[in-house]
Amino acid sequence: MENTPFAVLRWGARGATISSLHHHLSSGRRRTELSLRRDCLLLDAVLAGIEEIILACGADGAISHASRGARDLLGPAGSPDAAPEARVERLNPRTPEGLPLAVPDLPLMRALQEQRTHESEVLIETARGEMRMRATARPLDPERPLGAILRLAPA
Repeated sequence: MENTPFAVLRWGARGATISSLHHHLSSGRRRTELSLRRDCLLLDAVLAGIEEIILACGADGAISHASRGARDLLGPAGSPDAAPEARVERLNPRTPEGLPLAVPDLPLMRALQEQRTHESEVLIETARGEMRMRATARPLDPERPLGAILRLAPA
C-alpha cells in the first residue's frame, strides 16, 4: 500500500478509522514543521557568516532574518520584536541631501508595499559615524504579501 493520505483513505473504505487518517496527516505536518525549522536554522547559520547588511522581514515588518553585518549595525533595534520605528531611530536614515526619511519611504517598507528599490542612496548613522549606503529592496513574492528583503552596501 502507498504511504499517502489518499492510500489511507482507500484503505479506510476497508476499515481504517478517522483517527488513523488524523495520525497520518499529523505525522506529515510534524515532518514538515521539522524540515522548516531545519531550513530556518540553516539560513540563520549562513547569514551569521555574512558581513554584508542583509535583512529579511515578514509582511508585518518584523525582522525574521539578519546577517551578521545587519545585527552589528542595528544592535537591539534589529531584534525580531523591535518596531520599524526603533530601526529608524537607531539608523536615522536620510536622503543624500540630508533630509529625514519617513518610515513609509524607507526601502524595506516600500518593498513591503510591493515596490522595488534598486541601489537607492541613503545616509545612515553607524557606530563609526555617518555612512552613505546603497539600498536595494524587493518583496519576497510579488504575487503575495509575504515580506521583503533589504541589502545595504557602501556607496
